[in-house]
Amino acid sequence: MRESDRAVSDMIAFVIVFSLIITSVGITYTYGYSTLTDYQEDEQKRNAERAFVALSNNIGDMEGRHIEGRSGELRLAGGTISVEKDTEITVEAPSWSMPTRTAGALTYEFEDTRIEYENGAVFRRDGDNRRVMLSEPEYQCTDSHATVSVVTLDAPNSAGLSSDGTVQVIGKLENRYLHYPQNRTGTNSTSVDNVSVTVDSSSTEAWGEYFNENGWDVSASGSSITAKCEPSSGQIDLYVRETRIDITFIN
Repeated sequence: MRESDRAVSDMIAFVIVFSLIITSVGITYTYGYSTLTDYQEDEQKRNAERAFVALSNNIGDMEGRHIEGRSGELRLAGGTISVEKDTEITVEAPSWSMPTRTAGALTYEFEDTRIEYENGAVFRRDGDNRRVMLSEPEYQCTDSHATVSVVTLDAPNSAGLSSDGTVQVIGKLENRYLHYPQNRTGTNSTSVDNVSVTVDSSSTEAWGEYFNENGWDVSASGSSITAKCEPSSGQIDLYVRETRIDITFIN
């Protein structure tokens, strides 16, 4: 083979190898970067889930124990955290009712995902998919007793906070009430024939599924659902409590 032919062959080999390298780098950048970005976004959403479930447990401590406050941290990563006041809870029993409460929902929105703490429960929704309950509230319905625990949130800076950094979420107990029983004996003592809880919320469908799976009879009307706890015979002991919590964000 002449030297000129070898030179051409070397040049062709170089071009082929160089093209393969450039193509590999391009493919790696195009698909690898996209995959890495997707992984980071999924991890951020999982971290937010864990933070909200931990917050739910902390608020549960304030509901059932003499704890005045709790705090937790969440990296927003460009997402928005806020307290929205669009959920209403009503509790009724024969000859008694608790006035309708507006239960604020602590929400975190990132990309197309929304994670919420509402009235003791944590929900997640991705895009237009159904909401999924990640953590259950403290409600009970059995043939012997029913427990209803209403949690109302309030926040001075509820308009929302958006940041790339970390926010500290502080929950401080404002007050705790036992609405029912009102008396130990006689009228409005613990025993009732039934109790109904009506929830009007953007998470109504998930609330209905939760109640239905936990022994409550559920009916829907418009944007609200009503869950009724009624024993197969006799009466049940009813306990209705309300926990009011102030939420503060520190950026």
